[in-house]
Amino acid sequence: MNSLNKRLEKGDLSRFLSDHGENDVLFFSEIKTAVKDKPIYVALKHALRDLGFCHVLWNWCAKDSNNYGTAIFSKIAFKSHTFGMCTSQDNAHTSHDDPEGRVITTYMDNFAVVWTYAPCSALMEDAPSTR
Repeated sequence: MNSLNKRLEKGDLSRFLSDHGENDVLFFSEIKTAVKDKPIYVALKHALRDLGFCHVLWNWCAKDSNNYGTAIFSKIAFKSHTFGMCTSQDNAHTSHDDPEGRVITTYMDNFAVVWTYAPCSALMEDAPSTR
C-alpha cells in the first residue's frame, strides 16, 4: 500500500476497493500511519462497513507511526486475533509482541492465518541486509 493516507488522498484506495470489493478479505501492508483518534478513519470504517467489510483490524508501528503497519478488511468474522505471532489461540488476547505492526494473526474455528509484512530483499546480496 505504501501509506494509507496517500492512498486515501489520491483516491487509490477507493479504486482498489471498487476493483477488488468482491473479495472476502483484503490485507494491506505498509499502511504507515496510526489510525487511532483520526476522524477520517472513523469515516473509512463506516464506508468499509457499507461495502460489507464489517471486521477491520489495524496494526500500526508503535515506534514510529510513519513506518510499517498492516491492516485487514474482512467480510468474515474472526473468532479472535492478535497483533504479532502467537503460539496458541488461548493466549491470543494477551499477546502483542509486534511493536512495528508487521504481523496480524487471525483465528477461525479450525485454523489460523498469519498475515505478515516482510520487506523484500535481493536474492543475491554481497552483505546481509540490516532489515
